[in-house]
Amino acid sequence: MGTVSNAEKAAAARAAGCIETIDYRTQDFVEQVKAITGGEGVAAVFDSVGQDTFLKSLESLRPRGALVAFGKASGNPPAIDPFLLAPKGLYVTWPIRPVYTARRVDRERSADELFEAIAGGILDVGPNRIYPLDDIVTAHRDLEGRKVIGAAVIRP
Repeated sequence: MGTVSNAEKAAAARAAGCIETIDYRTQDFVEQVKAITGGEGVAAVFDSVGQDTFLKSLESLRPRGALVAFGKASGNPPAIDPFLLAPKGLYVTWPIRPVYTARRVDRERSADELFEAIAGGILDVGPNRIYPLDDIVTAHRDLEGRKVIGAAVIRP
């Protein structure tokens, strides 16, 4: 299941294989997740939104669940008291690529896995939107306004 911010992103998520979509701007996604999972919550949340969703992402987790934060599209997530994690034994991580690809062997393995996933059709890397260089202002506004779904390219 995936949370989205509008109908266009919901359609893109379903096209990418997402079975359930929840618009976190108009629906209480914690309640929706609990309804879908029979009250259990999910094992993991991958949160790229940040400020607007971080605490609710924690609430959506089942016991011993993991919140993997990797973006802050809506702003920095709030600072949290680690004791918020204790009642359900939750985990929070913010993996950044330099940590996972610091060694050459790790970079090569990561690149190989990425290109295999692209070649195998598991990942579609787009681009979904191409802007002419003359329209760079619109491109920046669309990116800042979170209107771009997937990859965007500025063509000189």
